[in-house]
Amino acid sequence: MARDALSDALAWGASTIVVKGDVCDQSFDRYWDQALSLFAAVPVPVWMLPGNHDTGTRRAVEPDVAARLRGLRMIRGVEHLDVDGLRIVLVESGIPDGGWGDIARHRHDVADLVADARAAGTGTFIGTHHQPQRFRTPLYWPHGTPGPNAGEFARTVRA
Repeated sequence: MARDALSDALAWGASTIVVKGDVCDQSFDRYWDQALSLFAAVPVPVWMLPGNHDTGTRRAVEPDVAARLRGLRMIRGVEHLDVDGLRIVLVESGIPDGGWGDIARHRHDVADLVADARAAGTGTFIGTHHQPQRFRTPLYWPHGTPGPNAGEFARTVRA
């Protein structure tokens, strides 16, 4: 299924692939070897964010270390790339050893990147592993970034 999705994206003309987390079921070498076999031959840049499965309590290796050892790019913190007419801002949301998201810790860095893009007349897409929740307590599974944290992030980035 993942190979088909990559093939379709490339056939549609994708210039970059963004993997928004859960690259592995758990961060074990055997799963990272599978990721390498999937992404090694992709002819465009592949940017990966860690998800809660990559940073969970059962991990044997840190996701950025495992990715780097295999020549893959794993983002920690905040990074961005600019493509025609769009700034893509990638935000690490996982909390190591936990399943919840936290994006408010990166709000000022993201706000600066969004403001720069806005000043240049460029749109912005913000990608993160955990979806923002409306409330503190999740009303559905899987849970994401609790409402207060997501709200703080949104208010800062919007300003």
